[in-house]
Amino acid sequence: DSFSFSGTNFIIYPPGGGTVKIQAKDISIGHRPAGATVIPNIWVLHKTSGRPYKYGNPGSFTFVLKDSGLPPGLKLVRIDADPHQGAAAVDENGGIWVADVNSYWRLANGYASDVAIGGGYIWVIGSEPGPGGYRIYRAPFAIGRSNFSWQSMNGHGMKIDAGGDGCAWTINDSYQVWEYAANSQGHIGWQDRNFHAIDVAVSQTNRAWFTGFDYAENVPFSSDGGRLWVYNIPDAITGGAAGKPIWEVLDGRGDTIGAGDGTGVWVVDANGDIRAGSGRIGQGNAGNGYFACR
Repeated sequence: DSFSFSGTNFIIYPPGGGTVKIQAKDISIGHRPAGATVIPNIWVLHKTSGRPYKYGNPGSFTFVLKDSGLPPGLKLVRIDADPHQGAAAVDENGGIWVADVNSYWRLANGYASDVAIGGGYIWVIGSEPGPGGYRIYRAPFAIGRSNFSWQSMNGHGMKIDAGGDGCAWTINDSYQVWEYAANSQGHIGWQDRNFHAIDVAVSQTNRAWFTGFDYAENVPFSSDGGRLWVYNIPDAITGGAAGKPIWEVLDGRGDTIGAGDGTGVWVVDANGDIRAGSGRIGQGNAGNGYFACR
């Protein structure tokens, strides 16, 4: 159950020619459609320019600029990959952008500071302030769609990601972690998971990963970022987590994090280096009625 990270020398091809090592500030791995054997859909945002780059063929260690449709000079601040080679992102002014399978970006309706795609839904942290951050919205998602019917999800947060079942996890302005799911009485809503974290990524199998705090040292970061944590789903009857702690710390550190399905967990560390993780992804809460999302 250990994790290791490698591959910090990912490169890009700048306009002037040659190659340079890419420095990133956010990363996301798209969920794969069931039974699909496709190239992993991995996106990053450049640390200084905020422009979106997409991973090339596996093993190439190359990211390619994919910013067609974006206004020149516009910086993106958060990005989330979809299951179909596209992505959604938010810009420095709160604009929401959606890229299709050809990586062409279109401006969507609404304003946000973070975005997530999973289980046929797009989730955003909106622009209306409230307790814990900003109001959370959700809408049905389809590739190429840029006009969404936003529905308030009765919660507030600062960071968000969604799993393959369409459920979401959020981190509020006090770093508290909440999951949109059903509790033991069947009530569906935001459940406090009694943990603090910096960033969140949820895999296709609904396993939630976090970069978080060094609790023993009571500090959030080292020079490489926060500790890597995974949430092990409690058993409905015993409350245990199949012999593991509910909150399990793993080898590795990062600042922002991405988790897909079959591609591992990738992080961007505090220096902007991209690190590809190898090790277990594991099964999340798919099919677990106790914490099911509807």
